[in-house]
Amino acid sequence: MLNNTIDISHFQTLIDAEEVKDSGIDFVILKATEGVGYDDKSYSDYKIKLEQAEIVCGAYHFGTGSNAGQQAQDFLVKTGGKGVLALDFESNPNGTQMTVEQAEEFVSYIEEETGKYPGFYANLSTVQSINSDSVLTNCWLWLARYGDEPQPNELGPWDKWTFWQYTSDGEVSGIEGKCDRDKFYGDQDQFDAFLAENTITKEVSTFT
Repeated sequence: MLNNTIDISHFQTLIDAEEVKDSGIDFVILKATEGVGYDDKSYSDYKIKLEQAEIVCGAYHFGTGSNAGQQAQDFLVKTGGKGVLALDFESNPNGTQMTVEQAEEFVSYIEEETGKYPGFYANLSTVQSINSDSVLTNCWLWLARYGDEPQPNELGPWDKWTFWQYTSDGEVSGIEGKCDRDKFYGDQDQFDAFLAENTITKEVSTFT
């Protein structure tokens, strides 16, 4: 198990990407978009600085109750449809809530446009509520659980988690503010294989 991943947004301040790298962080999942028409103001700048420090960057979209297809399109436009992508499916304290059906539409749109399903981020109770025939089960699982390590028999239709967000109070040198820390289920070779399998490289000129 690797403790080499964090996820951040504009709520954290990136001070020194080289220090982040020296802290053992190999992968950063950046917030790119939320709902329809909202871009995270830190995404592009953080991505450039982190990649200059040879840190791999992924991107996530915070889902809301607005049009799911438009959310997916906005996400692809912002990210260029490149890299490791994920849907953040959780309660929305500031607006409407994305439904499971909308999440299914979102990930299906991403797969249709890029050839790969994004990751699916959710808490344990949500994961356990997903039907085994849901298209969401094609997504790699990014599980939020602040406590004991999640066990395979707790994961509903998934046989394992890929990333486990185990705290929101992480401290990483080079970043100002607490950040989410995530563990990868596997060793370095398996992590490299995950990146190779899930990094979107297909050229997509337009998103419909």
